[in-house]
Amino acid sequence: MVLRLFIFLAFLCLPFAAKADVVQLRGFIWGVSKQDVRQYEQAVFWEEGDDYLRFFEDAGGYRRVIEYDFRGNRLWRMHYDYRELTPPNPDIVMNLYYDQQRALSSLYGEPSSDRMTGRSGRSVRVRPENWGRFLYGGDLRLVSVLNILDTRITLQAYGEGQGFYKLFYTAEKMEREEDRTRQILNLPGQE
Repeated sequence: MVLRLFIFLAFLCLPFAAKADVVQLRGFIWGVSKQDVRQYEQAVFWEEGDDYLRFFEDAGGYRRVIEYDFRGNRLWRMHYDYRELTPPNPDIVMNLYYDQQRALSSLYGEPSSDRMTGRSGRSVRVRPENWGRFLYGGDLRLVSVLNILDTRITLQAYGEGQGFYKLFYTAEKMEREEDRTRQILNLPGQE
């Protein structure tokens, strides 16, 4: 009886363990083929190049572009970008940024880095009453970075001046740094 209970409990744990070692972005994992992304992405198809696919999505009154980048016909980066983001108030952009950050955090955990910098590189956290004005003028950049397994997701928002804003996140597969120390000088005796 104890053995049956153990086998049953072990069986329940297996699917959760399998999910923990892959990151899914919009239902896709790294390495999936270009044809599979084209077939299963539910947003409206827009454009295809040799190494990318682009789709449109309208949500909440804002148009977004989802771009999938491929290396050797295998997915390695996804870019999710709000297009023509020109709300009447910069606080709307900040709210969208924090909504997107909460959504990503609920899926993947808290950001490993969350910063707010001015154009000069100095922190502007000390003046929250001016954040909207700083964002409007292009003097503020919001950046959150999430590192999950083999994936880095970078969420950014900033103003481009005159009421135009950029809000996007990029997810890409992190690759291990190659060990190149042995072949730097190509000395005699090195294989």
